Amino acid sequence: MGRESRVDRKVKKKKRLTLLILSLLLLAILFIIVLTQTTFFHIKNIDIEGNNVLNDEKVLLASGLNIGENVFKIDIDTAENNLLRHPYIKDVEINRRFPDRVNVELKERKETLVYNNNGTYIYIDNEGYVLNILSELKEKQLPILKSDEKIIVKTSEKINFEKFAPIKKILQMLNLCNKNKYSFVIQSIVQKEDDITLVLNSGTNIAFGRLNDIEYKLRLIDEIVNDLQKKEILAKEIHLNKGKNPIIVK
Repeated sequence: MGRESRVDRKVKKKKRLTLLILSLLLLAILFIIVLTQTTFFHIKNIDIEGNNVLNDEKVLLASGLNIGENVFKIDIDTAENNLLRHPYIKDVEINRRFPDRVNVELKERKETLVYNNNGTYIYIDNEGYVLNILSELKEKQLPILKSDEKIIVKTSEKINFEKFAPIKKILQMLNLCNKNKYSFVIQSIVQKEDDITLVLNSGTNIAFGRLNDIEYKLRLIDEIVNDLQKKEILAKEIHLNKGKNPIIVK
């Protein structure tokens, strides 16, 4: 009797195991059918965040992602690498949002300076990356660097600061301006060899001189401009390159 009972238990255990395997197999088949033969996991929305310069259409085109794709079949690494090739995109993270959404979070590069390269306009970000090269100037309020020195660059590449050292220092100067919110706005920068001249949006020319003591000179310009504004005086020129004391030409 005991032997028959043990046999029955073994048979029942095998039946339960067989039933469990069949159930799991059936669930796997159903999952595959839902995954591949229905639209349940097809992408219905691609949410894009952090894009201020690029519109959604340009981001989607650059990524290679498409509405209607299966959310499991998209290659996130490829899509991220595609986006990172775009000159205006600094960083990106893509995540699936099951069952039918994808989230794209961007960090864009911002135009900081326009280099007037003999009639060709090179748009540069604050780190020196070339974002765009145009034959005409866009209608945008950005400082324009005018120089006789011709540079050869490519979009998405970083400027070689060893060859073009003044651009690095000019970007440092503009970064300080953006950080400190001075009372003046630089409209254009004229570079002649080692000396530069700043043209403010008020029309005042600043003979800045060499690109040294940049932070000190910017604070000094800010103090002078603030004082002149309070006195309602518009200076034609401010010279910082003639001795220790600035010279103001009204």
